Amino acid sequence: MEVTYNLEAVDFLHYQLFTASKSNRIRNKKMYGWLLFTLAAGIFAIYCYFNNSTSLAIYFGVIAAVWGLFYPKYFNWKYVKHYTSFINENYKNRFGQSTTVVISKENIIATDNSGEGKIKVSEIVTINETNQHLFITFKSGAFLIIPKREIDNFNELKNSLIKIGCIINNELSWSWN
Repeated sequence: MEVTYNLEAVDFLHYQLFTASKSNRIRNKKMYGWLLFTLAAGIFAIYCYFNNSTSLAIYFGVIAAVWGLFYPKYFNWKYVKHYTSFINENYKNRFGQSTTVVISKENIIATDNSGEGKIKVSEIVTINETNQHLFITFKSGAFLIIPKREIDNFNELKNSLIKIGCIINNELSWSWN
């Protein structure tokens, strides 16, 4: 099977955010940053309250509440900003470029303006389907992003991957937020 499509910055961003959302290291970083600061501010609020420093107790209580409520949104915003900058710097020459992917029983061949890559099907680590993309990750660290909006016969593409023995993980409900 052969498909041809163009990638835009948003496709690279979704791939980076998807990969980050599946990383234990990043999930732990988010949780510890949220938990540690919220608890520290809460403990300071309680300490100040019991030491008859009501204004400081209120201050630290408000800080704990605001941080507890908004840190996850801030964390997500910070990562979107970071990855957007990274993508614009490192992938800008790939935006709008035509990519052709040929899937055979033994190989996946991707061709774009920079050249051609041929990877054995046995080197596939994961294939994840989100509501907007198909992400294929290889053992070498290489990856393919296939945007659904660009593929007319997407179900045929999925069926050809399944036919050669690939398992497609259903991540249709994935969202960065």
